[in-house]
Amino acid sequence: MKIEAITIREIQMPLVHFFETSFGRTTSRRIVLITAHCEGLTGWSECVAGEDPFYSEESVETAWDVITRYLGPAILGRTLSAGRDCIPWFARVRGNRMAKAAIENALWDVEARERKQPPKDRDRSGGRLPAHQVKGKAGMGHRRATSRTRELAEGSAQL
Repeated sequence: MKIEAITIREIQMPLVHFFETSFGRTTSRRIVLITAHCEGLTGWSECVAGEDPFYSEESVETAWDVITRYLGPAILGRTLSAGRDCIPWFARVRGNRMAKAAIENALWDVEARERKQPPKDRDRSGGRLPAHQVKGKAGMGHRRATSRTRELAEGSAQL
């Protein structure tokens, strides 16, 4: 796949229900979205960095900066045989795992689309993920457990 362009967007998404931790209450999220454009195919990904560098050292701003100044330019115009082949091109940049993963995941999406794999059948090896290997967890923050909290957690763990 030849990487012709990387599009980076930021969206503001209100949450259906607030998320509360010891750092405070969040009612909306700033999210960085990545689109990889490769020979007529597009792959999408989300950078999971938060608004502030409290959970990890990365934030929306640092991810945006690293992607636009270093990671994107490192792979633009290159031809890769698989999504994972971007990793060596990112080696110069220390840390910034969320920013790196955002681009890599968009390339994995392109690769899966090339193979015509439906989303439910995609995994990082390019094959089908056996049901017994699928595990899910739900992070619900520091909120009292209610029946609705349990419903949310159970629903998010079903894959």
